[in-house]
Amino acid sequence: MRLKHSECLLHVSIKDTLAVSPVKATFGGIEIHQGLPDSLLDLFIQHVDQFLCSQNIHQVKLTNYPFAYNLSAAQKITAALLRNGYTIDNSEVNYHIPVTNEPLEKRMHYSEKRRLRKCVQSGMIFKEEKSPDLSKIHTFIHQARIRKGFPMTLPLETFRNLFMQMPNVYRVFVAIYRDELAALTVTVRINKDILYNFYPADNEYFLNYSPSVFITSEVYKIAQQEGYKMVDLGIATDQSVPNYGLMRFKSNLGAENSLRLSFCKRFNDNATSL
Repeated sequence: MRLKHSECLLHVSIKDTLAVSPVKATFGGIEIHQGLPDSLLDLFIQHVDQFLCSQNIHQVKLTNYPFAYNLSAAQKITAALLRNGYTIDNSEVNYHIPVTNEPLEKRMHYSEKRRLRKCVQSGMIFKEEKSPDLSKIHTFIHQARIRKGFPMTLPLETFRNLFMQMPNVYRVFVAIYRDELAALTVTVRINKDILYNFYPADNEYFLNYSPSVFITSEVYKIAQQEGYKMVDLGIATDQSVPNYGLMRFKSNLGAENSLRLSFCKRFNDNATSL
């Protein structure tokens, strides 16, 4: 639904009596124009609720972008949702690296600096795969995630479609050691300011080199060269449960954290009178 001049925007998908935003993406939720009055935001949320109720929707779930993307807007949206009857359904800790003119190594913990230098001194090579074999890339990511106890959130067909439909948004970068694939990552261009390190994966046979540190450092260089202001490393929690090892790893890379909240609202029989 939109207000005039797209001052507010929300995409939802409906399944039976549930409305969700997003369906499979990392986040969705409400987007607002800078400087939008609180009264208009409240009005928008109320109209959305009324419309959803008219479609026999019983529950709505929204996952908003991390606070670091736009702190003032995220705070405003959070406050508006809470005062309009939404509750916080989930609270994740998201990590990001601010992009500056300095090398990422300056932000890293000593242990990660040492691992990075080991990769560089070994002759590890970083490059972009301009025409990636998406089946092999998907299999590599799947194997790495299963090894670490993470699900593969995108089936191969969906994974392929993302690259076909948005070739300038999704890119594959790889780290090669002696002609072997040591690590890779899939990046997503969120907007002109934010590059999302979406699907990092490593080869278990090269873990003693920590190629994920190397590839993150190189992706950071890409972000510098292309004028991004932030590299988003994603969450280090799962349904609000912290993964302390992943938290430590991302912090040691030089990342900062911020909240990423999900909201829920159930409509009662009288909700259409809102």
